[in-house]
Amino acid sequence: MARYENLLYFVDSEDSATDTMRLAVARARGLGARLTFASVIPPVDVLLLGDRLTPKRLEQLSIEAETERLEQLVDPCRDPGVQISTRVLVGDPAAAIVRAVVDDGYQMVWKAPTESRRFRDWILGSIDMRLIRACPCPVGIVGTHRPEEGRRVTVAAVDVTSAPGAEEVNEDLNAKILNLGLASLVERQTRLLVVHAWTLDGESTMRSPRAHVKPEELNALLERERASRQQRLEKLVENHRSKLSESDAEQFTPEIRLVKGDPGSAIPTECKRLNADLLVMGTIARQGLTGFVIGNTAEKILHEIECSVIVVKPEGFVTPVGVA
Repeated sequence: MARYENLLYFVDSEDSATDTMRLAVARARGLGARLTFASVIPPVDVLLLGDRLTPKRLEQLSIEAETERLEQLVDPCRDPGVQISTRVLVGDPAAAIVRAVVDDGYQMVWKAPTESRRFRDWILGSIDMRLIRACPCPVGIVGTHRPEEGRRVTVAAVDVTSAPGAEEVNEDLNAKILNLGLASLVERQTRLLVVHAWTLDGESTMRSPRAHVKPEELNALLERERASRQQRLEKLVENHRSKLSESDAEQFTPEIRLVKGDPGSAIPTECKRLNADLLVMGTIARQGLTGFVIGNTAEKILHEIECSVIVVKPEGFVTPVGVA
């Protein structure tokens, strides 16, 4: 299992939610990781300040003031079992966080929603989606849903489609998703479900009268596809378990769940049905007309969920820091 030993929690300018910060501390404690709380202030952009107060000095005073604010937020959350530090970055928020990840080797970034906005609206905000698009390490978004004590549920959403050219990317993403699912299981003592949503290509067309496909023929095709996906899903879990250490393999005992429907709607629906408090999912960032974009399925899922989410990217992803 991949070890997550260096975590970063991004405290934005409106963040005062100590409950989510305590969740980050608990997560770090469960993983045996060190945790850095970081905030970002804008650069000083003033040409004339006089001799007594230079732009550099003003920036330093701003850093000192923000450091004091950050320390006051973090102090109630400190835990003797977790190595906690704070730092103040300067620049564009998303770009500064991404650069810190690249330069200092943070292995996961967490961020809480802005209190004044609904989670669904907030997660589509510019800073947050830019982090999801550009950050090379997993990005965790703390959702609004809180489980009852002892009823934590993690959903690891994997893709076992066999589209030409997708196998290698899916295999890498699935491995990362399952590793994070195992880390969540160990860290939070959660119920872990590995979920795959599937559809039959052309099903809606085959159901139309003009296709002349008999119901029994369509049902046979559906059952064949369902059985194929189930077999691939079970094989994925078993192959992943076989690559784990003996102690990790003993703990990796997920439930396997196959759900029918478009992943963009079926995954959020299943999360709600299971009362999940964490979804682990993958996405592939691609270069688009306006910068880096994420896949339509991931966008749809992020529109619908209210639980926390961790988004991962495939191996080899290179961050576009310049456009972050």
